[in-house]
Amino acid sequence: MVTAILWGCALVATLVFGVMIYSIASFRAERGAAPANYRPRSIVEVIWALIPIAIFIGAALPSVRSIGAGDIRVVETSE
Repeated sequence: MVTAILWGCALVATLVFGVMIYSIASFRAERGAAPANYRPRSIVEVIWALIPIAIFIGAALPSVRSIGAGDIRVVETSE
């Protein structure tokens, strides 16, 4: 389970950094360029905020379930 979550995080990070680098390279401002006037898009902003929350909850639920089910065992060592 941990490996799947790790690969999921790596995939998300790769996608985010890829889009970020593409955006920086493609849409960089030239000297004297005026910024565009954009209207706020509330729906896009809400979705953009909900996606990481869903990923976090999806990654946390298996952990919480395994802790609640007692699947985690503590091994005591004697010295």
